[in-house]
Amino acid sequence: MKTSKAVILKKMDILLIALLCLLAFIFVAFIHRTQAAGALVTIQHQGKTLHTVPLDKAAVFDIKDAQGMVINRVEISHGTAKMVHAECPDKHCISQGQISQNHQMIVCLPHRVMVTVSASEQPNVDVVAR
Repeated sequence: MKTSKAVILKKMDILLIALLCLLAFIFVAFIHRTQAAGALVTIQHQGKTLHTVPLDKAAVFDIKDAQGMVINRVEISHGTAKMVHAECPDKHCISQGQISQNHQMIVCLPHRVMVTVSASEQPNVDVVAR
């Protein structure tokens, strides 16, 4: 009789673990969805803002040098932004991958290009509270 209770307890444990995993997955998916909604991508070159577009809008932007040569290309698609082309020797900006969350950024130091994801709404706080 002891073995049957132990088997039932194990089945209930497995069911409980599966339920908790499902709830955790739903929670993470909900958080990810709400963080990406309404986000903006800002593309800067040498400290000047070139483009600010919604993260959910598909677009490709070329960043050009003073001679008009394309030095970097940024692609925005499927709620992510990534550097897909760079004329710099190390190409670290391409290997940084995709960004989609608030405060993430891709930086190309040789060309002084920065791609940043930010929330669309600015906080209502004017100063830092102490």
